[in-house]
Amino acid sequence: ITTTNLNGEKIDAKGIVNIYRLKDKDRLELTSKWGNPDIFLLTESEHDNKFPFEEYGNKSDYELLEEGKQKVYSQAFDTKETRDFEFKNLKNWEQGVYQIELISKDKFGNEVKEIKTTTVYDAKSNKMPVNEFFWTKAEKMSGEPGEIAVLLVGSKANNVEMMYEVEHQGEIIEKKWITLNEEVKRIEFPIEEKHRGNVSIHVVFVKENRVFLKNFIVNVPFTN
Repeated sequence: ITTTNLNGEKIDAKGIVNIYRLKDKDRLELTSKWGNPDIFLLTESEHDNKFPFEEYGNKSDYELLEEGKQKVYSQAFDTKETRDFEFKNLKNWEQGVYQIELISKDKFGNEVKEIKTTTVYDAKSNKMPVNEFFWTKAEKMSGEPGEIAVLLVGSKANNVEMMYEVEHQGEIIEKKWITLNEEVKRIEFPIEEKHRGNVSIHVVFVKENRVFLKNFIVNVPFTN
């Protein structure tokens, strides 16, 4: 934890860190492509029956999901003594989205608050940590020849046919289909000498008339 004034100079501060487990969405939802309407003509239940995968009222932003959040951890901090903060018993936490809230006061007594969200996941599990159509985590995206790049891809939907491509120097050097059924799969890419100069990984699929696409860069430097 770093505490500074508006000039970026480090100052000492005391405060507290609160961590909350956020309630996951009850159903799969596609993010709305427009803002909330001025008037809602349908109730939420009517809307969900007619549009089973469309969100109602832009609720997908986890930072706005105050309802149902549960405090799982709290600890005081003092940056004069240490700026390192460790989440204890993290291995015992359930997978899901968590909100980290840091609260302190400036020298005038005004409350200063910082809020971040993060996802806790198990790299060895095939269970989805969130109720989303598309979730990815770049576990290892750099290395030397002989090492392995690791990418986690997942979906809470069924019968997802994802295309996986590897691109090097403008050419697709590997392509395959990956099937996802409410699960996370681990993709390993062996890095070879010929891959120096970086490699691109593309993953894409179409579900419920929406395109889901992510691109990743595997950094393979010219250390030779």
